[in-house]
Amino acid sequence: MDYTKEIKYLESLLSGLKANNEPEKEPVILEMRLKFEVYPTDLSVSNWSEAKKACEALGDDWRLPTRVELLIMYENQDDLPLKYSFNRNSADYYWSSTETDSSHAWEQDFGSGFQGYANKNGSNYGVRAVRTLKNI
Repeated sequence: MDYTKEIKYLESLLSGLKANNEPEKEPVILEMRLKFEVYPTDLSVSNWSEAKKACEALGDDWRLPTRVELLIMYENQDDLPLKYSFNRNSADYYWSSTETDSSHAWEQDFGSGFQGYANKNGSNYGVRAVRTLKNI
């Protein structure tokens, strides 16, 4: 399958991106057309439905990131303050909220940058919450 158009779209989203310098244990604000912040630590390694529940349990509009948000996080993982915040010992793959169908959702490999999809009940991946910032 040819993903050329999708890659160009994601690259266009990344072109306006910058990471703010926040203290290491504070949420990280990543900017693009939609502004979002990243929870400072991984929540758990779990299946997709448990990943969604873990993010929502944080309250204050925390949620599982979209496929595009995970790609932006991957592209910025070596920039402070995200550097070293992804628990690479327990997970290279992280769940996204973007579903391909009722049984599968997109994942992001933070080791290679690969995005693919996996069975929502059959895979245990890392979980990192995000939330949309309002009025910035």
